Amino acid sequence: WSNRRIWDPDRDPPRQVSDRDLEHLRALYRGEVAWTDQAIGAILDELERAGRLERTLVLVTADHGEEFFEHGRKGHQRTLFEEVVRIPLVFHWAGRLGAAEAAPAPVEVATQVRLVDVMPTLLALCGIEDVPSVNGRDLSPALHGGTLPEEPALS
Repeated sequence: WSNRRIWDPDRDPPRQVSDRDLEHLRALYRGEVAWTDQAIGAILDELERAGRLERTLVLVTADHGEEFFEHGRKGHQRTLFEEVVRIPLVFHWAGRLGAAEAAPAPVEVATQVRLVDVMPTLLALCGIEDVPSVNGRDLSPALHGGTLPEEPALS
């Protein structure tokens, strides 16, 4: 932290950003999230318009969250608090079950998963199995309502 106008450990309190400015920073962040949500929606709408949504696996994730002084810092590069490491991981595959079956209900997985698990999951969902050189695990059982064993995660 080199900008002492934002955070100055020699002052009390160390956070030098006013509550009003902090709310402005949070509002800007919410705007970025809303823009991303709108862009993803536009992609899904275009896939549906083109008749390809049911045949397309869509995955949305992120590489980090953001901290807004909940633990004394702003940003995402210096801590491993929940605000920073808990990220979205959304799979959408409308036609996976086939046209004759009802669409599955959304599933929220409580088990901690890792970004390293994304590739093995995509491979498994595409029918590619037993790839010994791939790190991570297949999350597809959880996507279908099953459970996963706990795995250690490194950050």
